[in-house]
Amino acid sequence: MCTLDTLFANNRAWASQRVAEDADFFTRLARQQSPRYLWIGCSDSRVPANEILGLAPGEVFVHRNIANVVVHSDLNCLSVLQYAVETLKVEHIMVVGHYGCGGVQAVAERRSTGLADNWLRHIEDIAISTKRGSRGTATRAAPRDWSNSTSWSRLRTSAGPRSCGAPGTAASASRCTGWCTTSPTDCCGGSA
Repeated sequence: MCTLDTLFANNRAWASQRVAEDADFFTRLARQQSPRYLWIGCSDSRVPANEILGLAPGEVFVHRNIANVVVHSDLNCLSVLQYAVETLKVEHIMVVGHYGCGGVQAVAERRSTGLADNWLRHIEDIAISTKRGSRGTATRAAPRDWSNSTSWSRLRTSAGPRSCGAPGTAASASRCTGWCTTSPTDCCGGSA
């Protein structure tokens, strides 16, 4: 396991390498970011937005939370969304899920996660709304049905970019995307 001293040394080495490759790297980066993309993704440490998109620092504006949930009551996410669209002028909003998400798995398994249960309740609400009983009563869809349903996309974008933020905020971006694939190789022929 790395110590903080190791992490600081790694950061200094990374910064030195950037300057060796491009003397103006940090000067240019400090001026102003101008990303074309807003990434709304999971907090999972295995999903580094810049790296998996092949983008450099400053090329993607990132917001992360457990299970990449976008809801109308999350002022943090709404502020990021509005800032990205109105100030940074991003062109694309991506709500990106990943395989093996612990938050989604906790809901699927009905496993308590403590305080995060309050946050994950948004996913549970979508799971319930994906399946209705014969008399219109709410029942919970089986997790295996989530990925086979168009509602799986709703799980990832429920009350999402097209209905969040100040009126018209997301509409100002040229494209709002809920990335959802049925297999890890569906996206660009690679694995997720």
